Amino acid sequence: MLSFIVPLFEPMPPQYFIKVISDRWLQCENVLPVSFKHLILPERFAPPTELQDMHSKLVKELGFKEAENYYLSQGVKEFNAIVTQSFNKVYLSDESVFVGAPTGSSIINCAELAIFREIQKETFEKIVYICPSE
Repeated sequence: MLSFIVPLFEPMPPQYFIKVISDRWLQCENVLPVSFKHLILPERFAPPTELQDMHSKLVKELGFKEAENYYLSQGVKEFNAIVTQSFNKVYLSDESVFVGAPTGSSIINCAELAIFREIQKETFEKIVYICPSE
């Protein structure tokens, strides 16, 4: 089995030709045409996920006293809409998560929730938080 990725550029060509040549057998080669005539590509720029109308998650719903004290000491009693939307994936699951949000939307709280989850589990897996700097 052979797998590879072929980049596609605009304008899209009608087809590509894949040429397979053996490095072990003399004159053993084959040319395969791959047609893009009926190819359906995903949208180039997917629209952002709409925020759902949800009740804000309260800090006391964390069930982790140290985390609750941390947020309450900063005067945070409930999370904003973006943190509330991502709460279940970030704090209650082990899945990888990408959260893209504008500056000033308390996105750091999402990273903190992932850190608090790992502290509770005591397995100390890796958490990578990347943020742009101006």
